[in-house]
Amino acid sequence: MFVLKILEKEHGSEFMLLKIDGGAQTNLCKALHIDGFPTFIIYKEGKPVWQKEGLVEISEFIKEL
Repeated sequence: MFVLKILEKEHGSEFMLLKIDGGAQTNLCKALHIDGFPTFIIYKEGKPVWQKEGLVEISEFIKEL
């Protein structure tokens, strides 16, 4: 099962998942300093607290949430 699906199923009450299309939303990617895909960003209280590009293990997501 895909990591994000597992996270949503098991920890969905702890976060809100927002997906963007990096090919279509290039200005947003530039503003967020995203150079590669996939890129994951965790915000807490409206501020980015963690960002990682590439594949991420589910345990790392859970730790950062």
